[in-house]
This record gives sequence, C-alpha cells and structure tokens, in this order.
Amino acid sequence: AREAAGRNPADREKKGTERGMAVESHGLPVGVTPGGANTHDIKLLEETVQSMVRAHPEGANVFLDAGYTGAQKVVEGMGYKARVRPRGGRETREGKETAV
Repeated sequence: AREAAGRNPADREKKGTERGMAVESHGLPVGVTPGGANTHDIKLLEETVQSMVRAHPEGANVFLDAGYTGAQKVVEGMGYKARVRPRGGRETREGKETAV
C-alpha cells in the first residue's frame, strides 16, 4: 500500500493517496485502484477498468467525464465502448439528451 501512495511528502509534492474508482449505474463500486495524490486520473484508468470485479459483457458502455477526453482508445482496446461527456454539456444517446 505504501508503494501506491506516491513519493515522499517532504519533496513538496501533493500528500496522500488518490483512488481511481469504477461504479455501476446505481453507484456501487465495482473496481478501485489506489495511486499517489500527484498522479493524474488518466494514468489510473487502465488499471481501474481491469480491476472491475464483475465480468461485464463485451461492448458494454463505460461512461467517463470530460477529463478523460482522448483516453477512449484505452477503454475501447479492452473491449468496451467509451462514452466521454463533453465539457460543460450533456451526452446525447439515441436521440435523447441524458445527463451523464
């Protein structure tokens, strides 16, 4: 666990840990990956998706916020469909506007 916590806080970097978390539609966590507080979320994405406990069907949707723009290929390379929320907006799906 200490290795995942990041570098020494005396190096004047952000202290603590960060959790990359995958949740299902009801908000129940299905995958968690620890990392250092100074680690960007995108660097934890692949490990977080791999840590999902339940087996999801191939081609299942993975919804990401706007901070993951450009990371769709990582998720799609694992057999899922990446849906990235546009900045400051809503995602449209099947002609309906839905909040993500």
